[in-house]
Amino acid sequence: MSLLIAGGPAMWRGDLGRGLAISMTALVAGLCLVVAGMGLWGLPLGWLATGAMWGSLYNRLYTTRLLARGYRLAGTEEENGRAALALGIEGTGAATCLG
Repeated sequence: MSLLIAGGPAMWRGDLGRGLAISMTALVAGLCLVVAGMGLWGLPLGWLATGAMWGSLYNRLYTTRLLARGYRLAGTEEENGRAALALGIEGTGAATCLG
């Protein structure tokens, strides 16, 4: 989703500052490519490239912040262990709802 709408998911999750910042960064990246000689194709290319990078980072940031606020993963012990390893955090203990 972030690939096409850059900061949209962050804004929908209530993270307006980061969402606006990444959307502005995507716009500036596209405009830089336009000025660099790519013509109007630079605008969507810069937007998509920024969205791809942002999408690969934001879900980890968001999930880590939720866990720091007391949310817990809702999978099996094995799934929670893999998620904790991927996030670079300690085990999450008993499973409860992540909503």
